[in-house]
Amino acid sequence: MLHITNGNSVELNRTHIPGDVIFWADVLHEGPLDAGMTLEQLSETRAAYLAKFSDQSLERIREELGRRDRAIADFGWHSEVVLWFEHDLFDQLQLIQVLDWFSRRDRGRSTVFLIQANHYLGNMGEDELEHIFASRVPVTAAQFDLAARAWAAVCSSDPSAIVGLNEAGTAELPYLGPALIRLLRQYPSAANGLSRTESVILELAARGPSTPQTMFADYGPLDEPRFLGDSVFFWYLEQLRSCREPLLSPDLTLTDVGRQVAAGSSDHVERNGIDRWIGGVHLKGNRVAWRWDAAAQKLVRG
Repeated sequence: MLHITNGNSVELNRTHIPGDVIFWADVLHEGPLDAGMTLEQLSETRAAYLAKFSDQSLERIREELGRRDRAIADFGWHSEVVLWFEHDLFDQLQLIQVLDWFSRRDRGRSTVFLIQANHYLGNMGEDELEHIFASRVPVTAAQFDLAARAWAAVCSSDPSAIVGLNEAGTAELPYLGPALIRLLRQYPSAANGLSRTESVILELAARGPSTPQTMFADYGPLDEPRFLGDSVFFWYLEQLRSCREPLLSPDLTLTDVGRQVAAGSSDHVERNGIDRWIGGVHLKGNRVAWRWDAAAQKLVRG
């Protein structure tokens, strides 16, 4: 039996559930994605990007992703492959990547099972994990098909593909639709050029001086379901502190520019530019083709 889950906080090794475990620890909501690449090619691209968030070396990240890729390639030795994923954006992107990969393989005697949780697997004890393991169900053809279309949409250079997918319906994977909407909210706001994450950070900065660790702890409840890890969060803080016209001061309070942007009287992208990948879309420069309109709750042309 082979288990694939979001990270080593899911302590399957402490349960009585047999099998090998693969941790799919990649922050796919940040950085470039390309559906035309093989898993190995994409892992090389991802390793170079992930190194900016990690205290691990590029070589170590390559090694870990390579070990993961080799392990999934050997899935045919297992009669059951069990996917364990949560309801948040971090997990749902991992899930559609994995399902897309399996959808293009001859699965032979191997059956792929799915466990979808609406709460955090890393917080579960042994008894809870063993209980939901019993609820696993085989992945259907419709779920494989939806995941493949969703992965292609996320990797597309045109984010309207995600909008079209959601409009067509994602009921086969019930947590996917809300997760994709959350991904779209990472686009610069039509009001002030801030992503949803950056907007919440500025809300917290308006409360007064803080530390990165305290702000991260305060951030979680304001952006449910939680999907953002601390290393990526700290990277966002650094970007807001080190841009050409900083929005945050060293003590994580708002600068004058930060107050203007938070109030909607100035635009972060226009003042500071942007260089960020969201899936297959590269947002770069002081003007971007796509923005998120929070009032209308939709993606609009920039």
